[in-house]
This record gives sequence, structure tokens and C-alpha cells, in this order.
Amino acid sequence: MVCWPFTRVAHVVRVHGLAGEVLVTSEALSRAFDTGTVDPSILLDIQIWAVPPPSSSRSGRIKSISSVSRGFILGIEGIGSVADAAPLAGTDLLARADALPEGWDSFAAEQDTAVGRRVLDEAHGEIGLVVDTIVTGANDVWVVHGRFGEVLVPVIDEVVLEVDEPSRTVRTRLLPGLLPDGQGQVPLRADTSQASPPDGQALLLDGQALP
Repeated sequence: MVCWPFTRVAHVVRVHGLAGEVLVTSEALSRAFDTGTVDPSILLDIQIWAVPPPSSSRSGRIKSISSVSRGFILGIEGIGSVADAAPLAGTDLLARADALPEGWDSFAAEQDTAVGRRVLDEAHGEIGLVVDTIVTGANDVWVVHGRFGEVLVPVIDEVVLEVDEPSRTVRTRLLPGLLPDGQGQVPLRADTSQASPPDGQALLLDGQALP
């Protein structure tokens, strides 16, 4: 099964109204709409995934979108109440790169290009997806969400062994103490030489298979 590269579309700020819509921010969406190059309706029916995955409503299709002064209001398939939408607050919404409108890369060029990369460790297997980058004085730190919860990965040569940009895959060698306490004590050897999962396996996000 193909391992799809993912791109961050927006960040969920909070629930908006009683119908389960959410307020999101997105520099790429703002630039696209401000220039008039992309009509909002072109994003309708695109499948999105929430990262880190909430307890419910992990993915769905965009069913409505409108521009407001503070960002954009999204309606998502399967989310119809405040209770449904609340777990999405604070998450990032990712979409398959090939599902986005033509020219999307030019609008997203100024966004963090690391977000959406799949992190594979040579000793512990799949760590998860990069959801944010922390910029420090010494080096960047990737915030990775996956089966170990939140893992902070320093972007240094000793840790980041290889970045395969076409497949959006990163091969790492995590230093002791980077995984949460009590996790990753039993190494799980992963074949990180492959850019895609073996046939019959899907990309896993927090234990959930993405198609």
C-alpha cells in the first residue's frame, strides 16, 4: 500500500457555534484566498486528518468552508455538535498532498516544511508524524505525535540520520531519554531503508491506519 505524503492545511483554534464547525488558522489558505487564485469550494470533499489524533473524529471530509476576519470556519463530515468538535481544538489538520489544489505548494511555501513528515527510528520503529517545529538558539526541535505520545526530536546530526523529502520520511537514532518515561524500553527493529511500508501495511498514526 502506498505511503502518502501529508501536508498541514490548518490549525484548529476552537469550536465555532453549536453545529460542530471549527475556527481554523492557515497562512496558506489566507494567501490563496487573498490573491483570489483559489476558490474556497475547491477544498470541499477533501479528506483531512487531525494530528495528534483526538479520542474521536480523527478524520473526515471538509463539507463547508467560509472566510472570517480571524481565519476560516470549517464544517467537517461526521462532526455535528460541540461535543463532537471539542476534541479537535489544538490539533493540526493534514491532507494528502496530491489531493490539494494545483499550486498549493506555492501558497504553503512559507509554512513549516517539516510538518507531516513520518519519523522512523532505527531502534523503536515508527515514532509518528511531525506536527510542529520549535526554533531554539542552538537547533530546531521537531514535535512528533504518535504511539509514544508527544516526542521532542532535536534536529541534530546525531539524531536525524536521513531525510527523504520525496517520501516525506525521516530516519532517526533517538538518544536515551527522548522517549517518555517507561516507553520504548524494548527496541522494535524497523526497516527504515524503505520509503514506503511493505505491501499490505498502511501508514499508522497513533495506532490508526491511514488509507
